[in-house]
Amino acid sequence: MTQKSLKKSVLLLVTMVLITTVALSGCKKAEEEETLRIALPWNTHNNWTMTTLHESAIAKVKELGAEAIPSVAGGDVTQHVANIENAIQQGVDGMVVGDANWADIKGAVDSAIAKGIPVVSGDLGADTVLADVTSDNGQIGKLMAEAVVKHIGETGTVVLIYEPGYAPVDIRMDGFTAEISKHSGIKVLGPFPARWPNQVPEAKAQMEALLTQYPAGQINAVVASYDSQGVGAAQAIQEAGRTEIVVIGADGDREVLESIMAGGPFVFTVAQDMAAMGSRAAEIVIGKLQGKEVETGVVYVPAIPVDSSNAKAIFDERFGQ
Repeated sequence: MTQKSLKKSVLLLVTMVLITTVALSGCKKAEEEETLRIALPWNTHNNWTMTTLHESAIAKVKELGAEAIPSVAGGDVTQHVANIENAIQQGVDGMVVGDANWADIKGAVDSAIAKGIPVVSGDLGADTVLADVTSDNGQIGKLMAEAVVKHIGETGTVVLIYEPGYAPVDIRMDGFTAEISKHSGIKVLGPFPARWPNQVPEAKAQMEALLTQYPAGQINAVVASYDSQGVGAAQAIQEAGRTEIVVIGADGDREVLESIMAGGPFVFTVAQDMAAMGSRAAEIVIGKLQGKEVETGVVYVPAIPVDSSNAKAIFDERFGQ
């Protein structure tokens, strides 16, 4: 090989190495740019329902190859809002939000939307997001009222424990009120508030006062707008030995399923599929970012009525035998 040919070969080899290096660098950069970053700002982890929704969404984000950026505000609304704003500043690609009163975080979420960040909410009742994944809460409220009639008949007194302000629960209680109002012989006392995140002790205190005010035989049932409020009421009922009072709730929490299996005071709940809600929310936001056609607006996940006939099956499915 002549010196001239050798120089050409070396030059060609160097050129190929440079092209390969640039190509590999470009592929690596493209690969890095394709990793979507999804923020999941949450309020608390103090009950099974919202914790399950959050953890399920985080798991699905990771399963779909994106980076999950979760945060938990410890029940502090100001911190929850700050966490959403921090996610915007970090330039996240998408967001899954939940576990809040919509009015408290709407401004921060709308700021994210204004910057082109797709936001999906889980069981929040949000009206400006890409999608709100939830249960048919109007139907759940109707089922709760029907359970009251099944257990106490067409006459009696019902204590309603309910704190207005959380949109899904407001819809649920509208459904309950519409259905129970068809039964003129049933009197509803309340609503008596038990405020998140102290709903269990507050509901217990409310019920203790009512049990003193209304002697045995004067209260037939308690309807809790969600299960953990009912847990507090059930504690007061059991401690007072008021076995004539049944409790009805919604969510499908561990303590409630155990109470139904044990014969009361809980006799009915509606098991929301929080895990499915979280997964669906993550799928929607990532699908949108990938240019796929996705569900929008209110997206319903089926819920299951639970009584003594199926409580064990639901418990085993959710919490293991």
